[in-house]
Amino acid sequence: NPVTIFTTPEDVSALRWIEQNTPATARFYINATPWQGVLYRGVDGGYWITPVTGRYTLLPPAAYGWGAGADVQRLTETIRRASQVKDCSEEFWALVAENHLTHIYLRELTGSLQPAALNACEGIEPVYGQGGVWVFEINTSK
Repeated sequence: NPVTIFTTPEDVSALRWIEQNTPATARFYINATPWQGVLYRGVDGGYWITPVTGRYTLLPPAAYGWGAGADVQRLTETIRRASQVKDCSEEFWALVAENHLTHIYLRELTGSLQPAALNACEGIEPVYGQGGVWVFEINTSK
């Protein structure tokens, strides 16, 4: 399905950078969109962070839907909330705190949260930006 081919060469470069430059304990916010039934999927190369680098992402690979009902429901609600974030609002910071997030992965023009929306956010610093793909580090002592 062409709509699910969403990883670019720029994403692949960013994934390599993540593997080499972030701690194995890094925890990433990524953009998501509804997919099948109640499940969500990633919208860019951020969806490949876990399989490629082993780092945690707020939205795990699609197999999360095979989990226990209550766990899937809880995770789906978290992802639903995240899929509506457009800036560093109270909702964004609540998701960061609840999920112990340390980084953000975004690609320009893809997903609800855009890199430009983070420019004025205290506690969020860009650490990688190439070809429209951005990685930000979150300082939770904002």
